[in-house]
Parts: sequence; C-alpha cells; structure tokens
Amino acid sequence: MKNKPLRRCTGCFQEFPQGDLIRVVRTPKNVVKVCAPGEPKTPGRGAYVCANGECVKKALKAKGRKRCPLHFWLEAPLSDDVHKKLLQLVE
Repeated sequence: MKNKPLRRCTGCFQEFPQGDLIRVVRTPKNVVKVCAPGEPKTPGRGAYVCANGECVKKALKAKGRKRCPLHFWLEAPLSDDVHKKLLQLVE
C-alpha cells in the first residue's frame, strides 16, 4: 500500500492528504488558477487549502491581498476570479 502525500493547508496549517485539498497553482506563465480535488494536476508552483469555508476565508484574508497566505506561497497576485472560484468551491 502506497502512502498518500500530505500537504499543509494555508488556512489552518494542518496536514491533510493531497487529494482532499483544493490546489491553487501559479503556472510557468504567471497565471494563477484553481484546481478542484479530482481535476488533473496543472504544472506550476502550488499552494493548498482545505475544502472548508473557514480555511478558505483565512487563506484569503489579510491586511490587503498582497499579504494573504496564498499570495505569499504563490509569489503572485490573486485575481478576483480566483477569489470567486475558491469561495464557490466551498459553498
């Protein structure tokens, strides 16, 4: 039996199996997009967040968008579309 890789949520900072989390990725062309659980993995630098509304809000919340945890991990600005899609996935 193969071990599932663990990833840390950027909202609550707890570790979960990679397949249970929502992945936000910055592609090599500096485009930030959301990959829902079960979707094919998009190449690029990724950050993970629980599929829990509170964790998503924590990961997006900060004093300005440039200081939110997801922005920090991805080293790229998050668009309004990314915010909306993340919030839609957890509703």
